[in-house]
Amino acid sequence: MPEVRGLVEYFYAMLRCALSDQSGEGKMAKVIRREVRKRGFFGWVFLLLFLGFNALMALLFFGGMSGVADMPAANSEAEMAGRAIGATMAGGMILVVWALGAVITGLLAILTRGSKTIVEETQA
Repeated sequence: MPEVRGLVEYFYAMLRCALSDQSGEGKMAKVIRREVRKRGFFGWVFLLLFLGFNALMALLFFGGMSGVADMPAANSEAEMAGRAIGATMAGGMILVVWALGAVITGLLAILTRGSKTIVEETQA
């Protein structure tokens, strides 16, 4: 146990040393670097296209699924099965189109972000 006691005392001394200088004297200023990108005209067009496409697809998907849920009760088991299969196929197709469109428009939005600029700020 002497090794553990020595280790605890060492870390306690380091902590006291670090907390003892609270006046701020002798401390260096902290430099913060941020990446800033400025979008051009086409960058904004593709970003708005990406956001609009996703909003439209969400509206179509949830609207279609709520439309199926609001249908009157089925008269037979065949009608119930057909409705379930049709709703699943339609929902799956909308999700596939949504995923493909989101990838394509997302790539266009990312590729037209603009050039990267590094901004440095000093913080006391």
